Amino acid sequence: MEKTPSEITMKLVMSATRWMALHLHFSDVAISLLGLFIFSCTLQRLTNKGPMLWPVLGIIPTLFFHLDDLYSWATEAFIKCRGSFHYRGMWFGGAYGILTVDPTNIEYMLKTRFRNFPKGKYYRERFNDLLGDGIFNADDESWKEQRRVATSEMHSSRFVEHSSRTIEDLVCQKLLKLIEKLVMSGDAIDLQEVLLRFTFDNICMAAFGVDPGCLSLELPEIPFAKAFEEATEFTLFRFMVPPCVWKPMKFLNLGPEKRLKEAVEIVHDFAQKTVANRRLELAKLGSLNNRSDLLSRLIEINSEQGKKYHFNDKFLRDFCISFILAGRDTSSVALAWFFWLISRNPQVESRIVSELHDILKERKSGKQNLSDVVFTAEELKKMVYLHAALSEALRLYPSVPIDFKEVIEDDVLPDGLVVKKGARVLYCMFSMARMESIWGKDCKEFKPERWIKDGQFLSENQFKYAVFNAGPRLCVGKKFAYTQMKMVAASILLRYSIEVVEGWNVVPKITTTLYMKNGLMVTFKPRLASRSALSGGFEHIFGVDPGCLGIDLLSVPFPKACTDATEFTLNRFLVPPFVWKIMKFFNIGSEKQLRKALQIVQDFAGKTVVDRQVESSKIDFSYLQAVLSESTRQYPPVPVDLKEVVEDDMFPYGTMVKKKSRVLFSVFTMARMEGIWGKGCQEFKPERRIREGQFVSQNQFQ
Repeated sequence: MEKTPSEITMKLVMSATRWMALHLHFSDVAISLLGLFIFSCTLQRLTNKGPMLWPVLGIIPTLFFHLDDLYSWATEAFIKCRGSFHYRGMWFGGAYGILTVDPTNIEYMLKTRFRNFPKGKYYRERFNDLLGDGIFNADDESWKEQRRVATSEMHSSRFVEHSSRTIEDLVCQKLLKLIEKLVMSGDAIDLQEVLLRFTFDNICMAAFGVDPGCLSLELPEIPFAKAFEEATEFTLFRFMVPPCVWKPMKFLNLGPEKRLKEAVEIVHDFAQKTVANRRLELAKLGSLNNRSDLLSRLIEINSEQGKKYHFNDKFLRDFCISFILAGRDTSSVALAWFFWLISRNPQVESRIVSELHDILKERKSGKQNLSDVVFTAEELKKMVYLHAALSEALRLYPSVPIDFKEVIEDDVLPDGLVVKKGARVLYCMFSMARMESIWGKDCKEFKPERWIKDGQFLSENQFKYAVFNAGPRLCVGKKFAYTQMKMVAASILLRYSIEVVEGWNVVPKITTTLYMKNGLMVTFKPRLASRSALSGGFEHIFGVDPGCLGIDLLSVPFPKACTDATEFTLNRFLVPPFVWKIMKFFNIGSEKQLRKALQIVQDFAGKTVVDRQVESSKIDFSYLQAVLSESTRQYPPVPVDLKEVVEDDMFPYGTMVKKKSRVLFSVFTMARMEGIWGKGCQEFKPERRIREGQFVSQNQFQ
């Protein structure tokens, strides 16, 4: 009987299988796979200009090897590849595309072909539970609608006044009082944590008109704030693992997905209750004119223009939660990196404080107490150098270090790279800041001056500086963010210098927001208290006001020199003598700074003495001089002193003193010895210094 083709094929397969089972060994298979692996890796190295893409696992092992320094590694990779390279994730994971720092590519995605590069399903799917259809998670018509409303309301004079007043109150009534408490206790604190609390309170008041109270002096744990932080953290977990991991966990309500669900419920309950209460308030009062927060404005618009806008409770909830997410972390993280950079660049700090005092000098209110200064919105606009310093901090340490877009249709980027439908194009703002081809040879320096031309702030191309996004999705809260950051930075730097705890390790955290992995532990050093004491003390001693508390504070170098001279002198007590003596001999380090500070102090004091001598030569101060001499005789500032004996010796009256012994002499007791000063030695008697109307000096050893 003749066999069919299918039967013949089956027989051949079975025969081949039996032959392989009889003749092939495991070692043969292993060697073959190893050879295939080596061949694949070699081919990859020869044909791919970017980082290594491993068989099966793609770029994942390469990322794992550089996990501790991922951003720096990525920057080096971009430099080697001249700005762009392909990447691929694990097989069947669906992750592939291009990484780029080329501004022309970024402009092409964010502006020229904006519709072909949305946030995409990948992004929306992961943020959907927390953000729903909010503006931060929306595309197409939904995004357009929310963008139009957000732009209209956030740029209205009513919201601008409300947000400025809110920032001012939070800074002056909470943030500065918390710092004052920390200064009094002498404790170090995590500044990043404090700033996160500040921005959360601020953004909640701007969005919901509700103060969560995170910045209270006790730094309490607020359920809504904690839930929001956890919801954000566990949402970001979805970006770290493939869908085959987090989706089953979500379905079975396990691990991070269970905690995400619980946190999202708390956040949504809070938001929904706030929306419901605000609607009840509108129904009861008939108006929300006494409120200017974003939620109240949207509800009021919906009430007044119901045919044009229809905002249901879910829309309002999602919109405001997106607003909080966008504003909470970005400003606080930016400020944390700003203060860290300032602590490492004192010359920038000096210029900022000088600018603040120049602005205050323009006020017509006369003498001011700097501790009570509150900057106005107009004064914030004049802070050009501070604006530049904040922009430079954001350039080097962008709050969102990396972002991506999803490709809708096959396309070709300006640099010639082909992107396929479903691919993701990632662009790294952190690495862009460190590319000489974009920012020049000084790209890694913290240099606010690059943003200033002819005394005015100079904006950069938004696709070269995409920290606030760019194109149609340019951040609508950019002005709000700068106002917030400038108020915080100016108010703190006017009153305090910030010192990072010695040895504190500051490294970026590998996540979608550039947190400091270990936080930022700092201490606050008051500017005004030390200057007040210095000013008063110097005025009492020399009769001269050095101007420490004046508006033009930094134009007087003497106060800072006094502080530095004291600090660097005390440093000698903390190290062995051979260390500071060598530094002094070679004029390096703290000894060089000490010498410079002492020169300023001595020049100032010397000039004051000469001026006073000129004055005293014109006036007879004999009796005053006698009074001063008599008071210091009875109560000498240094009551006891000592000397060390170099060789064995004998005093005039026969007392022996041995080598290395110490001889103490009491000036206080000498003044009370009748054998030295006579029977009236304990009386306050300036006349003992006067002879024929003139002051007579005493034996210096008496």
